[in-house]
Amino acid sequence: MKLLINSFKEKWRISGYALLSIGIYRLGNYTYKNLRYPVVYPILMIFYKFLDLLIVQGFNNSEIHYPTKIGENLKLPHGGKGVIISSKASIGNNVTIYHQVTIGTIKANGGAPKIGDNVFIGAGAKVLGPIVIGEGAKIGANAVVIHDVPANKTTTGVPAKLQ
Repeated sequence: MKLLINSFKEKWRISGYALLSIGIYRLGNYTYKNLRYPVVYPILMIFYKFLDLLIVQGFNNSEIHYPTKIGENLKLPHGGKGVIISSKASIGNNVTIYHQVTIGTIKANGGAPKIGDNVFIGAGAKVLGPIVIGEGAKIGANAVVIHDVPANKTTTGVPAKLQ
């Protein structure tokens, strides 16, 4: 039993806040898309914004905006610390995003990245502008990606170059 409890504590330490962050995002996204009832919507959005401010922004120092399109099975190793995802971005299924990653626009009214399925984004990477990251692509740690990345290709560096 002690081994089970220690195992749970270790898993929670590694990814607990990531699970909470994803769950809070899903609550806000579902409410925003599906629950436009006059009484229910404002109450749930206030609850969402409270949790977002306390846990996602407070503990994780992250921003995952509720209008963002995010597919199933998003993974945020290391708790998703410092992850910033624009409300205009689109993220596919089975995407792994490490800590300190920014996915967003270059200009205030500019387009945001569209990220395909099964993409890996390393720690500290910046994916910026109206670009497309193809299915199965890998983005190295600290890469600054401002151009499209074809499917199943790897890109690294500042500015990022295909490998």
